[in-house]
Amino acid sequence: MVNKIYTIMLLMFLTSGFAFSQTPSNNDSLKQAALADVNVFKLNKPDLITFRKAGRSNFRSDYFKPNTNTTRDTSLLKDSVYVQAFREAAFVKTRKRRTTGHYLAVGGAIYLGVSLVAALVIAVGLFQSYK
Repeated sequence: MVNKIYTIMLLMFLTSGFAFSQTPSNNDSLKQAALADVNVFKLNKPDLITFRKAGRSNFRSDYFKPNTNTTRDTSLLKDSVYVQAFREAAFVKTRKRRTTGHYLAVGGAIYLGVSLVAALVIAVGLFQSYK
């Protein structure tokens, strides 16, 4: 009796996964189109400054709306799945943008660290040679 219950539960579990995976949907293709269109998106300098000052947290902002310049197929502008995927991807892309100062600071820190390690190795080598 217990084996039958476990067998039925196992069959229900296995078939439920297949039922959900076979539902047709074109949401994935819309999301892929949005990701491809985000490659041409770039927030202009004044809007980027305003976005950074506002805390970089609102992806529903009008800054990330797709328009006819960023979208290859303009009929997708009316599709909510496409617009949502575009806004999220554009938001992530904008948050990852760094300034020149960021790259100079990181590069300078790496250079300073490597220089200190090299100076330490040279100093230890010179100190050992005098003994």
